[in-house]
Amino acid sequence: MYKYSHRIDSQEFLISVEEHPIDKKPLIDMSYLRDGLIQTISDQELKEDFKNLVPANVGKGMFGESPIEPKMLDQLKRVIELHIQKYNRILQSDLGTYVAESIIIIDAYYKQFLNKEFEDKKKTFNTLFNFYYQQLPEKWMNVQ
Repeated sequence: MYKYSHRIDSQEFLISVEEHPIDKKPLIDMSYLRDGLIQTISDQELKEDFKNLVPANVGKGMFGESPIEPKMLDQLKRVIELHIQKYNRILQSDLGTYVAESIIIIDAYYKQFLNKEFEDKKKTFNTLFNFYYQQLPEKWMNVQ
């Protein structure tokens, strides 16, 4: 089991991700794109992604709603900008990976801070993915 520890709102936050049984790389559930789709990622790459995606502060929702989803929208925007600065493009698969990692973070937040299950994974994935994918200029989605 791959584990990543962080602090959110001065509280310990732990993310656990299943590992591939043979090469022990973390597994990212991509079934939001296609049923049964799972992606492996290196420990170092996932650690770097989580370092950039997991917020230091989430705060409280104003109307009893979970504050993590809007916070992850901001975090995702920042990671996309960093990726584009580094590579001058972002592929659909890169965006899908970042959004799937965001779902892992939201799910862990729900379990640890809200003591409930995160039920809307696929809907949230589609919302986040489509929100950013529709805004990306064509030149950023092409391999150069």
